[in-house]
Amino acid sequence: MTTEERFVKLERELSSAKSRIHWLVVAVIIAAVMVVVWTCSSTTNTAQAEGVSDIPSAIRARKFILEDNNGKVRAVLAMTKNRPVLAMFDEHERVIWSTESPPEQKKQSSDVIATFSGSGGKNTRPFSVPAGWEIQWDAKGDIFQLYLYKADGSMVGVPANQQGSGKGSSYQANAGKYYLQVNAFGEWSIKIVKLK
Repeated sequence: MTTEERFVKLERELSSAKSRIHWLVVAVIIAAVMVVVWTCSSTTNTAQAEGVSDIPSAIRARKFILEDNNGKVRAVLAMTKNRPVLAMFDEHERVIWSTESPPEQKKQSSDVIATFSGSGGKNTRPFSVPAGWEIQWDAKGDIFQLYLYKADGSMVGVPANQQGSGKGSSYQANAGKYYLQVNAFGEWSIKIVKLK
């Protein structure tokens, strides 16, 4: 299989995954709205039966936090200064999907291992990392995609597939020697950081 065929196949898989994530986010938002409406109507019906008439017609909040049965945060819908943020977390409370980094997450201290910048497509120089590291990026163009490869050329994954400008990060657990393939329209900068 040629590199171009692999790229086309990967693009198809990424498009499919993005579509599934989009529908998942829509389903979560619809479910949240249904719960709020059900709660409000239930409260209103109970209050009306008890003769209470001053029930608020809206619920207002700056942040909604969804926790699992163990008390761990699994999703957050919050309002920042500029825009709303929706984030989903794994069982270790690490971000697995986000519209941006939520303000309530504490950044871990880090050491910069390597930095890269440019515009358009490029392969980075190989870099060596210990276990527990992160790729952080700031992209200014319409599309930003990162493909992570081991130094031997085997693909590890796709840490970034972003449409539009913005910052992001992707946690990586395994130590080793890697390089990144950047596919972008517009300027970008990348930091490889060791998490403490």
